[in-house]
Amino acid sequence: MVMVSSDNGSTYKIGGYDPDFFKGTGPFRSAKGSVYEGGIRVPLIVRWTGRIKPGRTTDHVAALQDVLPTLLEAAGAVRRIPAGIDGLSYLPTLLGTGKQSEHEYLYMEFPAYGGQQMVRFGNWKSVRQNLLKNSAAPIELYDLATDVGEKIDLAPKNPELVERIRRIMKSARHPSKEFPFPALDS
Repeated sequence: MVMVSSDNGSTYKIGGYDPDFFKGTGPFRSAKGSVYEGGIRVPLIVRWTGRIKPGRTTDHVAALQDVLPTLLEAAGAVRRIPAGIDGLSYLPTLLGTGKQSEHEYLYMEFPAYGGQQMVRFGNWKSVRQNLLKNSAAPIELYDLATDVGEKIDLAPKNPELVERIRRIMKSARHPSKEFPFPALDS
């Protein structure tokens, strides 16, 4: 099995790269270093001769934490998948067989670039920015089914959903000595 992907979206104007010319993020907002779609959405290309049908595509939403359980399942080592990890195998999607498990939500945080949090479930995507300056920064809310560019903040019209997201952001956060996030650790 050969997998090709990236750890983040297209870069910003650096080292001679011209994002306006290359349009590396396409219709997505922002770029590398951001939790908006332009900073985190990347393609994944997988080839496994004789197992994955050439030309198959999917809209399945996965994240880096899903790679380990996927590879272990592909190797026939399901029992080696560590208990309690956040990742889910997407081997059923790759092979086009079986029922694909889905994440209840995806949570990401990034203490750099001002401090950011993100939650995605279904087509809903929420973002908090500039947490290092304001630990009570507002939650933005987008419907990626109709607004892939994250241009229309629907938070004011969906207070119950915003409150659910606030609870997810709080419960998904695990302080870490290795990866401190002062705005969220207190």
